This record gives sequence, C-alpha cells and structure tokens, in this order.
Amino acid sequence: MALRDVLVDVGPLRRSPSFRVLYAATATSALGSRLTDIALPVQIYALTRSPLATGLLGLVLLGPHVVLGIIGGALADRHDKRTMMLVAEIGGGVTSVALLLNASAAHPRVGIVYALAFVASAFGAMASPASRSALPFVVNEADRISALALNSVLYSMAWLIGPAIFGVLAQLGSAPRQAYLLDAVSFAIGVVMLTRLRSIPPVESDDNSSGAGGLLRGAFAGLRLVRRNTVVLGSFLLDFDAMVFGFPTALLPAVVTERFHGRPLAYTVLYGAPFAGSLVASATSGWSRRVRAHGRVVICSIVVWGLAIAAFGMTHSLVISACFLASAGAADMVSGVFRQAMLVDATPPKLRGRMEGTGMAVWASGPALGDIEAGVVARLTTVNTSIWSGGVVCAVGAVVIAALMPAVWRHRAAPTPAPAAAA
Repeated sequence: MALRDVLVDVGPLRRSPSFRVLYAATATSALGSRLTDIALPVQIYALTRSPLATGLLGLVLLGPHVVLGIIGGALADRHDKRTMMLVAEIGGGVTSVALLLNASAAHPRVGIVYALAFVASAFGAMASPASRSALPFVVNEADRISALALNSVLYSMAWLIGPAIFGVLAQLGSAPRQAYLLDAVSFAIGVVMLTRLRSIPPVESDDNSSGAGGLLRGAFAGLRLVRRNTVVLGSFLLDFDAMVFGFPTALLPAVVTERFHGRPLAYTVLYGAPFAGSLVASATSGWSRRVRAHGRVVICSIVVWGLAIAAFGMTHSLVISACFLASAGAADMVSGVFRQAMLVDATPPKLRGRMEGTGMAVWASGPALGDIEAGVVARLTTVNTSIWSGGVVCAVGAVVIAALMPAVWRHRAAPTPAPAAAA
C-alpha cells in the first residue's frame, strides 16, 4: 500500500482556491474559540467550586444552539453564506473582548460570564450552518470526503493546540483573561481571511417569500426533511446519543481537581488527548476515500467512543486516561466525517443550510445537555460514576438506534467520479 493511500488527501486544497481561503479562516477562528471553550467552564468552576454550576453553562448555551441554529440554517439557504460568516466573526470578536474585560475586573461576575457565553453561542449558532453548508459549494463531489477529513485535521489541531496553550497560560496564572484576548485576535484575523472568499449566494429556494413568515416556513422545511428522511434522522440521533451521554466536558475541571490535584499539566493532557487521537486518525484517513459503507462505520465508531469514555471514568492514571480519551477522539473523528458525508448525500442542495442548522441544534445542544446530565449525575453520585455510566449508555444507545433504524446501518455512498478542478 502506497503512503498516499494512508495519509490524508490534500487534493481539495490544491484544486479549490475558495476551499483554501475558507479553510484558513476556519482554522484561525477555531483555535481562538477552542481557548474560550476551555476558559468558560474553568473560570466558572474557579469562581464557584461547583460542578453543578459548571454544568449549568450547558443550560445557558442550549437556547441559542437549538433556536438560532435552526434559524441560521434557514438564513444560510436564503442569503450569501460569506456575509453571514463575516457578521458572526465580528460579533464573536466583540463578545470575546467583553469576556476579557469581565475577567480582568477585580471581582469577575459569574452572571456576566453566563450572559456573554449566551451571546457568543448565538453568533456561533448563526454562523455554523453557513460555514458548514458552504463546503459542498467550494469542492467537487469526488473531493467531499477528503475535504471533510481535512476539516477534521483542522479542528483536531485547533483542539489539540488550544489546551496546550491554555496549559501554558494556566502556569502563568492568567488563563481565562489571556484566552479571551487570543480569541478576540483570532476573530479579527478570520474577518480579514473571509474578505478574500468569493461570494456563495443561495441556490434556488423552495420558498422565496420574504419576512419572518417566509423564514419560519423555510426553517420548518428543514425540520420536515429530518422527520421524513430516515438516514438524516438516524444520523442526528446517533450524534445526539454520543454527545449527551459520552461527552463529559463540564466534569474535566472537577476531574483535574479530584484526581490530579489541580495540576496545570492535567488540563493540557485531558483537554488535548481526544483531539490528539482525532488528529492521528485524520492524518491517516487516506483509506476513507475507498469506504462506501458509511452507516456501519458511523455506528461502530460511536460504540467505540462510548466504551472508551466509560473506561476513562474508571481509571486514575493520567497516562491511561489520556490513552482512553485519545481512542475516543479517534473514533469520534471517523464517526464525524462519515456522518457528515451521509447528511450531505441525503440532502438536496437547496436544503443543505437548513440541514446544517438542524444539525447545529443537535451538535451543539447535545454537549450542552450532556453537561447538564453529567453535572446532575455527578451531584447525585460521584464524578467518576457520572463519566463511566454515560459512556455505557452511549454505546448501548448506538446499538439500539441501529436496530430500530436499519436503513442507517445499511446506508452506502454512491460511486463518485474522479476529482477535477473546482469552479
């Protein structure tokens, strides 16, 4: 087997200038946003010393993720996607500056952190459908899997480098403040990058009426697609299962405190390990171009993810914890790439923004609900019990969904033509 059959395919970056620009802008913003994702629960836990208060951050983020994600998807199908991304980048940068000012105050207010986290998630929920639905318009169909794998490399790098940077900032004693500052800078760079992206106007819509009524009708059209299409619905349910029961991010500050005595190195290792595994899986994803049984790969990957999280909840060694989290991250990368390919295959182009918006409600609200679930179970039992029991429920849930929706298990991708230069 040749080396190029193992390593990630970088062909989409060579063949599509628009994908290169979009990729660079997304990479910059993803790194800064990752720092804020870590800083928010760490700051709240430092101010309250309560796993439940940290888990309630998920409740604050739930509304924007669900409601504005769906509305943002409808907007992405009706308006220029580049414009939507620019507006969201500017809004996110302003919010990061506000978080920085609050963290720099003599007495930071937890209520302000919650409020600004709500605003930041609102901008993210509006931008994500436009960004994700833009990808099929800037690469050829034959390059789609490779482009998704490259995106996974991007996010894995951001989520791996982000915790490493945060660990250094924690050693300096000013982690939340500096994290918010770097996030604001990343948004500014992202805006400059996006000004170089060509316009991505909407395709012909199924509802061209204007006003709030037309927007709501468009949003409901996306929800009807989810309800009627078994493959789309099953994909979302699988991801929801994985995120709610197998993603205990809110408990990591408590894990670092209880198991590893608050060592900054533990923050770096635990937050970065899943994405180290994801990066390795992404960098060796050349095989993914030849796989057509997408449904089976997705379901098996989620089972592996759940079992690895369960094992993480049962160990007290930092090295072994990192190994289990890395295995979970690799499984999540494989699941994410093939699940996204299934969704694009099953969705007409004029509905892809709304599909991504509905997906945003699932992808983002799942971890938010997972934070709540993990915090409540940890309060009633222990932190470790909350983690391992959630992983077991996640693995069992994937098997149940596969049994109830055999069309998802049987889903196979259609053969694609050879790659060509993108328009």
